[in-house]
Amino acid sequence: MALEYIREIEGTQAFGPYSSAVKPEPSAQLVLTPGIVGNQGDHFPEGWQAQTIQALENGCAILRGYGIEDPKSRIAKVSIYLAQKISREVFNEFNQIYGDWFSDGVKDFYQFPMRTLIQAQPPLGFPVELEFAAYLPPVPQTCEHCANADSAFNLALTETC
Repeated sequence: MALEYIREIEGTQAFGPYSSAVKPEPSAQLVLTPGIVGNQGDHFPEGWQAQTIQALENGCAILRGYGIEDPKSRIAKVSIYLAQKISREVFNEFNQIYGDWFSDGVKDFYQFPMRTLIQAQPPLGFPVELEFAAYLPPVPQTCEHCANADSAFNLALTETC
């Protein structure tokens, strides 16, 4: 079972390519990332749009480091801090970038993570900074030791079962 993306809850509706809530499967473990910027090594793509895409890619790379094979499918929420003044045009442009990146060409709004878009000044003059909340797949419950595993760091210990 994967994450359950909930588009609408009791009169609330998302105004773009994101869900109103995301429910993980039982025993899934939460992973939070720090602020992620849109760099490729020492290179920063030109413009907030390109750096948003690169920051999304960088966040997925971090999640792959946790052993998440398909990070996009495990992301529950993205918080975006954008230095650009968020006019209706910028809001719509951001929604297009976010929606295109998460959809991989498939337009199913129910599969988009929740998101918060905040006009802010990220540190060091970066035009955009992102934070991810994602879920690791549940730990297989095959023995008493596994049933007591309570963090992502215990996953390595379960390999001895």
